[in-house]
Amino acid sequence: MSRSGITRLLDLLRLETAASASELSAAWLELASEPGIVALVAQEGAEVWLYRRLRQVGVANDDPSIGTLRASAHRSVVRGLRVDDETVAALALLDEAEVPVALIKGQARRAATALYPWADARSISDVDLLVRSDHAQRAWDILVAGGYTFAVDPARSYADHHHLPPIIGSRKVAVEIHTSTSPGVPPLEAWRRTTAVSDPVTWSGRSLRVPCATELLWHAVDHAFVQGPAAATRLRALLDGAAILSSGREIDWDLIRHRMAGEVREADSGELATPAKMSQWLAAAAELGGVALPASFSGTRPLPIEALVRWRQIVRGAFAGQPHLIEEASRCEMNATWSPVPPTTPAWKRARRTLAAAAARACYRTWRAVATQRGH
Repeated sequence: MSRSGITRLLDLLRLETAASASELSAAWLELASEPGIVALVAQEGAEVWLYRRLRQVGVANDDPSIGTLRASAHRSVVRGLRVDDETVAALALLDEAEVPVALIKGQARRAATALYPWADARSISDVDLLVRSDHAQRAWDILVAGGYTFAVDPARSYADHHHLPPIIGSRKVAVEIHTSTSPGVPPLEAWRRTTAVSDPVTWSGRSLRVPCATELLWHAVDHAFVQGPAAATRLRALLDGAAILSSGREIDWDLIRHRMAGEVREADSGELATPAKMSQWLAAAAELGGVALPASFSGTRPLPIEALVRWRQIVRGAFAGQPHLIEEASRCEMNATWSPVPPTTPAWKRARRTLAAAAARACYRTWRAVATQRGH
């Protein structure tokens, strides 16, 4: 896909834009002719979001150009509804046993669409439930007694993990009982943050409380970086932030900045996600939400989402989606170190991994320089 095609895609995804509805509709008609557009949007986890935006700007539901996207969005919506049903079933079992539980991450946002209208407009695959650490094993046992089974190899250890082994119910949706929202946050602190300041909502016929906007935004950026730079720069992750930022709900930016100072660790490494990286992420999410960050973030350069989305599409098409090419491109744009190698790895494997990481970055930098020079 061309650079102009990715630019049009991001313009269409952006919730607030200077372009008129007719201009956006025309942009979609041009974009719809680009090969692989629907597959790209689905891989980025943004098909529902794009479909809603097109309906919002007046692209008719019976327009032939939207048919494939509508089908892809419908599949994502059905998956989301199945996750919702699994959440309701799990909550019913835990409520009956009087186990205190809180919705977190994607499911919390989905339950709070009255407060965050776009919060459910991205793909979701599992159920995340936060339980106080002293109730976690009991909660897991209750679900297993209710018919849930291992969703992973039972021999795999979760002793040092922030959630118990994922289990799966009759709807084939994984449920994770969390003791914390992140590997770096103590369980009691995670429970306090999630429940101390919360908002009441009504969802699926029950009254619930969900984390406040500050905590939902922090969960979004925290979870993105815990998964690593490649996952953090995927549209699916950034739309989480965009949905919250575009809602207009009050956010404690002083608290966000305080936490950015050093609490998030990237996956499988001791590297801290720096305030600069997280500020870039927030700026990119704000762009998709069509809003501005506070003055304290002025001058922050957003992550180059256009270049990274184009690179991911090229890698998926030409290199069978080689993950190290995508990972190192993302780390390069964040000025992050090369992908970490476990210290117990043999020296020759460490050397090979380092060379592969260097080659992947060189490949991306060369492509970026050529694409910039050619202007596409």
